[in-house]
Amino acid sequence: MPPRKRYVPRHPLPAPAPAASHDRRELDAVRDIVHASVGGESAEEALQFALDRIAPQVGAALGSVYLLDGASELMRLVAAHEWPERYRPWLGAMRVRVGFGPSGEAASERRVIDVPDVFADPDLEDWHEVARELGFTALIALPLVAAGRVLGVAALYFREMPAVTPESRALLRLVADLLAAAADQSARRDELRRANAALQEATSEIERQFDAVERARRARDDFLEGVSYDLRAPLEAVRANLEQLEQGDAGPLTDRQRDALRAARTSTTRVLDLVEALLDFAGARRGALEFRVEEFDPRVPVRDAVREVGVPNRGLAVAAVEPVLALPPLRGDRRKVVRLLVTLTEHLIEHGRLDRVELTVDATEARARFRVQEAGARRAVDEAMDDEPAERQASEAQLAWALDLVRSVSHLMGGSVTVDAAGEGPTAFVLDLPLEGPPGATVAHG
Repeated sequence: MPPRKRYVPRHPLPAPAPAASHDRRELDAVRDIVHASVGGESAEEALQFALDRIAPQVGAALGSVYLLDGASELMRLVAAHEWPERYRPWLGAMRVRVGFGPSGEAASERRVIDVPDVFADPDLEDWHEVARELGFTALIALPLVAAGRVLGVAALYFREMPAVTPESRALLRLVADLLAAAADQSARRDELRRANAALQEATSEIERQFDAVERARRARDDFLEGVSYDLRAPLEAVRANLEQLEQGDAGPLTDRQRDALRAARTSTTRVLDLVEALLDFAGARRGALEFRVEEFDPRVPVRDAVREVGVPNRGLAVAAVEPVLALPPLRGDRRKVVRLLVTLTEHLIEHGRLDRVELTVDATEARARFRVQEAGARRAVDEAMDDEPAERQASEAQLAWALDLVRSVSHLMGGSVTVDAAGEGPTAFVLDLPLEGPPGATVAHG
């Protein structure tokens, strides 16, 4: 078959110029549609722009784009081209059901639906009045398919059916693909915006809850600190009075009275230690502690801790293993150091495997290192296992809280607590403190 004359380069007439110009306009329209699909803020905006650009290129008098409305079988109108002004107030309410009418069939069957003459098709009798009123005779419904799913339909209405050439059909198919891509991309952007909005809302809610928890914690810490301060002074006075009575300042005592006073003084001391621990806890939460700084022999808190722990009454022993040579003095809060050592010792008494706990100390390189470690033979019976589950759980929770407090307080004192344990071997805690005292802390001398 000989080539058509308009493709012959030596054709002397200027007829190819309009075709080239038309092709150029089509390319410009396609380019603009691509830009709109990429840069459009919403699917409606991109589709409206694309419809307004392509409908004149294909000779359509009217145009509509419908998108599926969520998971329903209804498609809503999102873009309209050259519809009469009197219809515009109702365009937003227009819906097309999938499977009904040319547009519905295009979406249902995923194929282009051509209607060359609406008035000649007996199945479209309901369309005759609408076609007369709007002034169209033919229509083409293009399914918008992206990522394997139908997104909607583009419908173009013509006053008369144009000649369907391979080029025009390819252009329509390209237009449908571009519209589908624009709708898909815009839908994904909308999903991303909704996800970001939900994420921001969730983040804000988490921040609000976190702030509420922090306020509750601060209120709790302030309450504990206030109550502890209120309790400390009278308890110290009670302990001092008990010491005076025990020394016989109020008159001679019987052995039974002296034992009772000693037990009362010991209990008062333990309550005072708990009050001090609560104050330390509140201070550690704030990141600042008050220290009563003094210079003392590092061996003194070891002896005091062993004396306060006493005899565990479980067939266990607690002993101080002191170095023979004198150590350089340690500057710090002696009472806090004693409480840290007592807490570590009580942990090994409750959870250790051996029947002896030893406390030692050495000082090298401007650091004092206290070591609380297991020693001796393996325990015959783990008496902790004889406790009630609720009591054992409460005891373990209290010890876990105490160990956490030890780490926080030692950190504020410029030191640290480490655990030295290897498999089934003995466990040891190492409390490391600077000899020069706690740096950067609120210091109260006394």
